[in-house]
Amino acid sequence: QETLDLVRETRPIKIHAFPFSPRPGTIAADMPNQVNRAISKERVRIINDAANANRAEFMRGQIGKTVQVLMEENNIAKPDKLVKLVQALAFQIGSTVSATELAGLVGIDAKTVERYIEILERSYIIFTLPSYAKNQRNELKFARKLYFWDMGIRNGVIGNIAPVSLRSPEELGHMWENFVIAERLKRNDYAGRTFVQHYFWRTQQKKEVDLIEIEDGVITGFEIKRKIGKRVGAPSQFKTAYPEARFECITPSELMEFLM
Repeated sequence: QETLDLVRETRPIKIHAFPFSPRPGTIAADMPNQVNRAISKERVRIINDAANANRAEFMRGQIGKTVQVLMEENNIAKPDKLVKLVQALAFQIGSTVSATELAGLVGIDAKTVERYIEILERSYIIFTLPSYAKNQRNELKFARKLYFWDMGIRNGVIGNIAPVSLRSPEELGHMWENFVIAERLKRNDYAGRTFVQHYFWRTQQKKEVDLIEIEDGVITGFEIKRKIGKRVGAPSQFKTAYPEARFECITPSELMEFLM
């Protein structure tokens, strides 16, 4: 209650609250009188709701105001090219991307592409998912995928806010993959799982696992499918290379459990 009172009194617009997660071998894990997990999660929800209310009130207070903006030192010499880059990335969610290929599409050099991608990542517009490899000859070792933190931004930059019924199955698959992975990363961050490493896995023969999580040395692979009931197992090459790894298939039926 004292924490909640402090949030309401100081009115922060962003806090990082999460329930305590005991780690084996730590002093805190064996401390007495630990709070029930369900109660902890409910308390975190109440604290976050209070902060969200503060943020909403602050945002409403900015409507109609003209404010000064402090720009970072990054110099975007060609803003039109940046817009084209974001649009190119929006059409490539779920696919591996190459700075050289993007440079050709946008009309700038590869170094500028890399710098603009870094700016977009630091601005929380996109995030990178690198490939995971462990000295297997047929694995992609230096590939990466780029996703959007907010699918509304992705749809806005390409001028397509059409309903699901008017989109192609291929696009819907990529959008669903982007949404699920982005929300999972947010969920891990909110839950305090900041040490989880995130990757994707793919072979040169295009056998793939959409999301790899590594926590405390444990590898878990996730295949993301949009259609309910369309469950798949781990690729045989993945099971051979990582026999101890866990594997799950995430469809809309498993989404809530996956993100809770």
